[in-house]
Parts: sequence; C-alpha cells; structure tokens
Amino acid sequence: MIDYTMEVTMEAIEALNSMCQMSGNENGGILLGSEINEKYYRINRVSEPCMLIDRSSKCGCIRNANKANEIIKREFESSNHTRFYLGEWHTHPEDNPTPSTVDISSCIIRSIPTQ
Repeated sequence: MIDYTMEVTMEAIEALNSMCQMSGNENGGILLGSEINEKYYRINRVSEPCMLIDRSSKCGCIRNANKANEIIKREFESSNHTRFYLGEWHTHPEDNPTPSTVDISSCIIRSIPTQ
C-alpha cells in the first residue's frame, strides 16, 4: 500500500466554512494545492463556487468546466507553477448533511496488490 499525506491549511478550512449552506441548491468548486515532497500534498486554496447555475439542485450540481479551468490556470500561473488541481468540494445545504453514496465512493482509496 502506498501512503500519502494530505495537509489542509487553516486558510483553506476557513474558506470552506465560509461557504457553508443551510438551504438552497448545492454549490461547489475546486481544491488547489502544492506538492511538498514525494507523497505529501498541501491543500492551500479553495476556489470560489464554479457551478452551472441552471444545473444545480438541492441534491446535486454540475461544475462549470470552463470556469474551473480558468481558476486552475490562474492559480498555476500566479504560484510560479507550484499550485495545481487536487480535487473538488461541494455543499450539502441542510441542517444535518449526509454524504451520498457517490460522495462516499469517491473518498474511498482502493489499493491494488502488486505481484
């Protein structure tokens, strides 16, 4: 099994907390960060929402790929090519958020035995 370390900065956590929703349609964006060293990554930037407004509902949303790619390119260039895409975030606009089966399956890391 390959071990990776993923660090999330307080700035990124605060940005995510600021986008918390209790009602309305889901929203989401992308997580950006840097490689600290081999197998060690740091999420240090959270994008603004980049969803297709007409494709968002209480139980789902679709990312605007053009807007997301613009954000990724801007962050890569402004960081001297050290910050890049590491993942996505989305809200669950409800009092007691419950992850969907898609959420759960996307977070499971499966290891494949080597021979």
